[in-house]
Amino acid sequence: MESLPALRPPQQRRSRASFERVLEAGARLLEEDGYEAFTLAEVSQRAGVSIGAIYARIDAKETLVLATLTSNSTHELAYVPEFAPARGRVNHIAFWCDQRVDVHRAADVLLSAGTPIEFGPGIHGVDEITYLYVREPGGVRIELNSGGRRIFQPDRETRRWHPQLGSNSMYRNIQLVESMLESFPAIDEQVAEMRATNQ
Repeated sequence: MESLPALRPPQQRRSRASFERVLEAGARLLEEDGYEAFTLAEVSQRAGVSIGAIYARIDAKETLVLATLTSNSTHELAYVPEFAPARGRVNHIAFWCDQRVDVHRAADVLLSAGTPIEFGPGIHGVDEITYLYVREPGGVRIELNSGGRRIFQPDRETRRWHPQLGSNSMYRNIQLVESMLESFPAIDEQVAEMRATNQ
């Protein structure tokens, strides 16, 4: 397979903001109209960014399509050990907030509404992202996060955290609560469902 041209990451703050708009417009276009309708001209129009500025970052439609299918967040994917015999469970779903203060504001609103906070607010030590974990009414863990490092180098080396490295809090003063290793659906519910369907 022929390799795709590399993405040329923006360096200046304004350029990064423009490129974020391009990625967001590209993702919306893919979702709404699919690959066949995905053109750089349409992305340019939706993002309000000149086609020349887009070509300054990429050489081909395919490169931009791939760039929209991943993000430049260091906190896009996390694996959690599964101690139960079940597989394919969800540990948490993350939502990005525009500013770190939004995560703290959410904590205040949630506490005011009587929603218990499971973990945080804090700052992850690996990527310096501000986090807050709560459970939605059905039991799924929700993470609200903001800040952290942004990655514009496609071949940047992955940083990994392991429990033996100690606290994943930037300040190294908060231990992970045991419930954070629980996944959804709860194993008892999953076993009962499997028995009910004779699987």
